[in-house]
Amino acid sequence: MFKMDSHIHSEYSPDSSSKIDDILKVAAKRNIDIIAISDHNTVDGTSEVLKKTRNTDILAIPSIEISSSHGHILGFGCEENIPRDLSPEDTIDRIHDLGGLAIIPHPYCFYRHGLLHNYKEKLNIDAIETRNARFIVGYCNNKAKNLSIKENIRKARKKCGLTQEDMAHELGISITAYRDLEKGPTAIINGNIPKISEITGTPLEELLLGFSPMPSDGLLEDVQAEYGNRLASLQTRIADLEKLVRSQEETIRYEEEIIIMLKKIIDGKE
Repeated sequence: MFKMDSHIHSEYSPDSSSKIDDILKVAAKRNIDIIAISDHNTVDGTSEVLKKTRNTDILAIPSIEISSSHGHILGFGCEENIPRDLSPEDTIDRIHDLGGLAIIPHPYCFYRHGLLHNYKEKLNIDAIETRNARFIVGYCNNKAKNLSIKENIRKARKKCGLTQEDMAHELGISITAYRDLEKGPTAIINGNIPKISEITGTPLEELLLGFSPMPSDGLLEDVQAEYGNRLASLQTRIADLEKLVRSQEETIRYEEEIIIMLKKIIDGKE
């Protein structure tokens, strides 16, 4: 299995001081096979790393992180600069004109110019970043991953010719609930994913990742382990909450009994 880091900033970005040589040393030390220097509004870092990785074991892919008028967009595969402050639509068109892929990094992070945080127009993007290492907590990463899975579910449904009504019936939920599952704020419930995989005939890993990994690359096992751990954690939390509810109910009953006894005592004195 190949290891890749597709969103690295170098000293050519205002938010980094990392030199290309140091980035390559760390990549080699951590056995990273593929890297992309995605500096802000410049391909100078990309140009340098492409030269320095020739005839080496590290594959460098050209990239650039462009500041559109409403948020950041990665031009993955682009070797030329793209003007900043264009509309998201124009920025994406420029990326595609250069043969690149338009990827939305940290899409929901409002303090790091996440494009999808407040931009609601439909965009012709190729992918979104679902794991960014600079988040202190996982909320934005989880929200991006959730959106990615929703889109994979929509594609799988349409591919097998099913309507939203068909899916709602098969899952035993209302049509409104299913529409929210595909497009709305509803979080993906882990238990629904295997059911949707079975209904659409889509491999589980394709719903989670957007593609089916090779049997030997270990991605499927990693994903299954991650979701298995998350499901187990949720089940443990539910069990703890059920215990808390039972404890509170017992406390309430005890307090009600005390109130009844006190009332009888007061009534007796009167």
